Amino acid sequence: MPSEPVLVVEHLDKTFPGNPPVHAVRDLSFSLLSGEIVGLLGPNGAGKTTTMRMLLSALTPDSGQILYFGQSLSSDRSAVLQNIGFASAYTGLPLYLSVEESLIVQSHLYGLTRADTRARIDELTEFFGVSQFRRSLVNQLSAGQKTRVTLARAFLHRPRLVLLDEPTASLDPDIAHEVRGFLRAKREREGTTLLLSSHNMPEVSELCDRVLFLKNGALIACGTPRELAHTISSTVVVVSVRGDAAALAQTLRTKGFTCQVQGSCVKINVLNDNTVETLRQALTLSTDIDGVRIEEPNLEDFFMAQTESRPG
Repeated sequence: MPSEPVLVVEHLDKTFPGNPPVHAVRDLSFSLLSGEIVGLLGPNGAGKTTTMRMLLSALTPDSGQILYFGQSLSSDRSAVLQNIGFASAYTGLPLYLSVEESLIVQSHLYGLTRADTRARIDELTEFFGVSQFRRSLVNQLSAGQKTRVTLARAFLHRPRLVLLDEPTASLDPDIAHEVRGFLRAKREREGTTLLLSSHNMPEVSELCDRVLFLKNGALIACGTPRELAHTISSTVVVVSVRGDAAALAQTLRTKGFTCQVQGSCVKINVLNDNTVETLRQALTLSTDIDGVRIEEPNLEDFFMAQTESRPG
């Protein structure tokens, strides 16, 4: 049976006054199913932060509604937010509380028992590698350590849905890898739903079941990372040569191909429906070819295509 939506956003709209006014979010509608990991992408100014703030009830929409677990955020705010977690690399922690004190305050806000609080703090500080800093003041931590504490705080009360804004920013690659594993485990073991805003395209491709792409405040695309990537109509064929790469590139250009030289390689832009024919032609143009590989379009290519098509 299909999952029931845990979040339904209907016709959300938000304009900030000014001269001219800024229409930050335009008639935005989407839903999240239980256990989904969904990416929220878009260039700077696309409306991601405004959307997140409305989803957290930190900002009131001009129109539209937000439903969590079948309840209205506007009329059942306290009950709804008890089941929501939030972590952002850009949201500060209380600087003059210790790590442990900050987590204890969070546990009180969500009504955890003393025993559960202790168990959860032990578990999460150990997982996120900050157990040795439990009694350190937050202002003594590095940016990466603060990010890990923020993530521990977001999951402390076992939320059903977590909103994440750049969750692995400031983290070393090995820690970021572990965090992604933690997020997948939360989904697989507990059915936690995640809405993830990030500029890390490989991370989004690895984690997300679907991607929502915002531009100028509107939702312009929705699909799996692979589906969005394959809306790009070109593929890059990389030919490595032993001889003169520039000469091969010039020959290809005379035959109408767009290509660039990078060291001993020629990168050829081709339409996806013509890749095989392009490969055949490239291979017959030179006897000094070492190898050929295909670079299929990815989510970053999709992102760049949408960004580059913005009006100036």
